[in-house]
Amino acid sequence: MAASIEGPRLRSRHVELQPVSPQHYEMLYRLHAQDEIGFRWRFRGETPSPDRFIATLWEGVLAQFVVSQNKTNTGVGLVTTYGVNLRDQYAHIAFVTSPEYVGTGLTLEGLALFVDYLFRLWPLRKLYAEAVEYNYSQFSRGSNRYFKREGILRDQLHYAARYWDVHVLALYRRDWERIRPLMYRTLLDDRG
Repeated sequence: MAASIEGPRLRSRHVELQPVSPQHYEMLYRLHAQDEIGFRWRFRGETPSPDRFIATLWEGVLAQFVVSQNKTNTGVGLVTTYGVNLRDQYAHIAFVTSPEYVGTGLTLEGLALFVDYLFRLWPLRKLYAEAVEYNYSQFSRGSNRYFKREGILRDQLHYAARYWDVHVLALYRRDWERIRPLMYRTLLDDRG
């Protein structure tokens, strides 16, 4: 008798992960150009052409999804993994949230689905995230529970007439497997 295998979930109580497609490009381009986001995200204030934006959106990416709110089917953010090294079993993850959804937890719920997706499908032992000092305070409380700080790159990035540190964080598979049941009970269970 074959074992029953549960695939990764792309939907939770409040959000769904939708594979990035051309229908999302305009929303993602507008997101990167918003005052509250532009300097924090991938281009750090640069305004690439739409064609270059789309090409860069896919550079080195293993998987990425638009986090969409279930009730409205509105894109609230993006989760992505890049810089994958299957030999040493790690990858980098990043996420961005539309300003009107900051603080709602919707993108973080999507990120939890995404982390589970990555650990279920690939033999990754850890996921790295980098947080510039001016972004780190937004999620440092929760990050200490789930992520281990593996280093700080001192005075790494220039913004607003000064240099900022970059925090290098890692989420280990063993830690995810420990907290996954709690995540599913509190965030991801769409039956409740």
